[in-house]
Amino acid sequence: MIIREDIALIQNIISNSSRMITYDCLTCYFGERGKKLLSLKALIHTGNRKQIEYEGRFYRIRYHKGKSGIFSTHSGWVYFNADCLKLYAVCMKWLIRFIQDCLKIPDHVHAKIIAPDHIWHLGSSHIDHQNIPVISVVSLFEQEIQKKLQTYLQKYHHTESALVLVLDHHIPAYLQYSEHTPHIILQDLVDINSQPFKFDSKKVGALFPVQGNIIEGFSEGYRTEYFNDTEYHFTLLQAEIIEIMDTDRKPLHQSEILSRTTSEQIRLASIFRSKGKYHPAWGQIIKNDGKGNYWLDVD
Repeated sequence: MIIREDIALIQNIISNSSRMITYDCLTCYFGERGKKLLSLKALIHTGNRKQIEYEGRFYRIRYHKGKSGIFSTHSGWVYFNADCLKLYAVCMKWLIRFIQDCLKIPDHVHAKIIAPDHIWHLGSSHIDHQNIPVISVVSLFEQEIQKKLQTYLQKYHHTESALVLVLDHHIPAYLQYSEHTPHIILQDLVDINSQPFKFDSKKVGALFPVQGNIIEGFSEGYRTEYFNDTEYHFTLLQAEIIEIMDTDRKPLHQSEILSRTTSEQIRLASIFRSKGKYHPAWGQIIKNDGKGNYWLDVD
């Protein structure tokens, strides 16, 4: 179970200038929490220290007689355990997937890299009946990263809403951004009353207030349906089928429905089933009698 303090530690690591932490600091200062993140592969070994502080000054790590150590004129050769010299960084792939899971972004959605190690498009999260794209960023204090993010937002989210989730602790005070693309530090959206870690849905929802009342029914083109506090989304072919059933408003045999579409399928269920799972609308608003007859239950 990932708790708030685990993510706070991860944030602290990616907020320092090197974005790394030493093994001894991780295990001595953070104890079981540090070991837990190592076991989860949330932290990965990225190299070894090049120098180390000893007796009030820094020495370069050297290799001597099969061991790593330093040479001090006062103490001679001093050797160190190999683990003490290891450096660890946050596995961003692990962190991004964890955030996607917390935002209920489906497993099949893979984050798109906008700027390597700095900016990712995580996919869309369902926030207060709206599908909001989520973009994660680190090192926003770097002007180059600011420019890349602004360029991306200007190109793809000039008028469309998007949540920019800052994974470290740095949002420059002078940074300008649009109201429909709020930049929020990860920790500011955490549900402080929950363990394990999760986002506070009210805080997230408040960033994107719904304009006016939501009206139940189908969107133009039948690609979306809002019914009983649930929003359903359909592919073009699914929407074509939904429109036929909504227009006729009576049970229709699947052969008749499919004959009026562009599909070559012979079973309606195949069109609403993917990777072993039925569409969320199947059985909820799409009803059948088990004999091949289908209709919509949206009244």
